[in-house]
Amino acid sequence: MDGIDLSATWSGRRVAERVLYHYHDWTLNAVRRGRWKLHLPGRRNGLQPEPGEPRPPLLYDIGADPGERHDLAGAYGRTVRELTALGARFDGEIQAGKDGALRRARGG
Repeated sequence: MDGIDLSATWSGRRVAERVLYHYHDWTLNAVRRGRWKLHLPGRRNGLQPEPGEPRPPLLYDIGADPGERHDLAGAYGRTVRELTALGARFDGEIQAGKDGALRRARGG
């Protein structure tokens, strides 16, 4: 089941920071942790670029810039690397289970 345990919030205990992974179909497009949201190269809003059109990662402070208008990737390279690594690790797990999930969805 999808969901999270909210009992820590209700009781006033500290809640661990969550990482959210944004997918379009089976493609990881963005990773969000706390105030930071990283759009991955070539995957902005779930759309692939034209062949040969490189796109750098885009980093936004969505607490200060909820409209995602000011890319901060150049100023926060460490955050870009950390979120990229988190995304790569999580996406590896998703892709490893993709074939089985598709088989189950088809009733196989």
